[in-house]
Amino acid sequence: SDPYASLSKITAVSGLKISPEIAGRILRASGRRVRYARKKPHISIASRQKRVSWARSQRHLLISQWRKRVFTDEIHIELSPSQRPRVHRPPNSEYDERFIAPAFKDARTSVMFWGAVGYGYHLPLVPIRKQTAAERTHDKDRLGLNSKQYCEEVLGPYLLPLLRQISSIESLEYRRWSSKSYI
Repeated sequence: SDPYASLSKITAVSGLKISPEIAGRILRASGRRVRYARKKPHISIASRQKRVSWARSQRHLLISQWRKRVFTDEIHIELSPSQRPRVHRPPNSEYDERFIAPAFKDARTSVMFWGAVGYGYHLPLVPIRKQTAAERTHDKDRLGLNSKQYCEEVLGPYLLPLLRQISSIESLEYRRWSSKSYI
């Protein structure tokens, strides 16, 4: 019952004297089609529960209060050839743990973007420059977005002008969506 097994392997393990094509027809008839495995979402169950809890606690807010909120986040996009494994799974089960491909970090090229949204507005995605080795601040620095770069390349040119345009900065509520600091 390995969902990642090829039709040839499924046929061999079954002990039935049928061709892989017949095994494929049987699987399709039972609702199992060959699909690309989804990658596991990066939000842990605990973080997901915290976000849902926070969202429920905010249901009472008025539109005037939502207009004063700005949500920001960064995203890393890894660029690599699509070599996702194929999996035999039933319909509507793409996020079932049994059918999700693990997402491991490797030597892929990645790009990072920053964005901000709020009630009735959004900023365009801002590409974040990858730091050079000369900008390393300590031995364990992985050259990600640090506070100096954030202030110079995001806060000053993008976020502060947006906040000034929306309202006085004192009346705004800023929310950065990450698993650790969104609450």
